[in-house]
Formats: sequence, structure tokens, C-alpha cells
Amino acid sequence: MIHDPVIYTYLCTSCNTIARVDHPFKEDWICEVCFALNKLYIPVDLKTRAFDTGATRDVDSQKLDYEGFISPIVLERFAEYMHKCRLRNIPVGKDIRQSDNWQKGMPLDSYMKSMLRHTMEAWLMHDGYVAQDEKHQVLDQEEVLCAILFNVQGYLYELLKVKHDRLGRSDTGKIPVSELRKSPSVNPQRPPVLDVSPEVDADATGDSTRVNSESFPCSDY
Repeated sequence: MIHDPVIYTYLCTSCNTIARVDHPFKEDWICEVCFALNKLYIPVDLKTRAFDTGATRDVDSQKLDYEGFISPIVLERFAEYMHKCRLRNIPVGKDIRQSDNWQKGMPLDSYMKSMLRHTMEAWLMHDGYVAQDEKHQVLDQEEVLCAILFNVQGYLYELLKVKHDRLGRSDTGKIPVSELRKSPSVNPQRPPVLDVSPEVDADATGDSTRVNSESFPCSDY
């Protein structure tokens, strides 16, 4: 009588690749690719890597790689853009607007509307057209992309702020997105004091807003 062979299923302890073989392994199994890579730095074990100098440290395959995910030249250009915006809409009695003023909270709708406006500008430029602002001034492509990045960051920040429960609320329940869309998410124990001139422009690149209180989150970025 012929019996079907026994099939063993193994999970690579390094990359989680699944393999099915007809024989068992006595030790933790790693796939051929990981085995070849591990030989490059002679690992002490699957959670430690050893370098030719003799130095050892844990593996970083499961860690966030900020150096690889983020470009310093992009962050530098974005910081230049944000600093330029700080020099507009300065509160009365101040020499410069606080760099984290936008973190005081803005409605999601304001981020979305501005994001789409600047996305249309970027699209026009991408297709070879000239993009202009409401004053018919030709826009700079880098500035437009930075404006999009700001609105994306601000929108995501408002969502994450709720997720991480940084609103100072006693309950741990999440605030519906519909509530965030219409009003800034701020600490209810410290409501913002608004003293804004009537000609407020919510556009991220406008220059007509005059803000008279530092506690008001200015969206002129």
C-alpha cells in the first residue's frame, strides 16, 4: 500500500516566506535567499548580526527606516517654504509666527479644499501649462508641491491627533471625522481666542490674512 508523503510546512523566521518540504528540519528554518544574505554578515543568530569588525547589533528589517523613507533635500525645501510662510500673517505684537501654529487645529475641509486647489495647479504644470494664483501671478512648481505637502500633513495630523488621544479629553472614544471636518480639534479646556480681520483668506498661499491672536491656527501655508 502506497502512502502519500508527509508534507512539512515551514515559515522562514527571517522574512516569513512559507515553504513546504517532504522532510523535517531540526532547527529554525530560513529560506535560501535569507540564508545567502545572512552569510554576508555572519549572523550570531536570527535576531543578531555580526560585522567583519566583530561588532554586533540586532537586525533592523522590522524597524522603520526613516533614512530610506525620507529625503533630506525634500524636507529642507519644505522647511524653507514653511519659514517663508511664517513671515506672512504675523500676529500683532509678534516678530514672526510660531512654526507650529498650524498644530493648533484646523478643519479637515479647509485642508481638503486647499489641497485640491494646489493639486490642480501642480497638474497644470505637469502637463506643461502655466499655473497662476488668484492675483494672476505665475506660481512656482516647488512652492505648489510644498503647499500640497503641507495640506496632506495637516490633514493626516488631525486624524492622528485623535488616534493618539492628544485632545486632552477624559474619554478615550474617537471623534467622528464629520466633527473634525467642520471645526478644529483643540483642547476643550483651552478654547482658541479668535480675533481675525474680516478679510481672512483660507488659501494656503494667500497673503491677505491679518491675524491678531497667536492662539488662532493660521492656514496661510
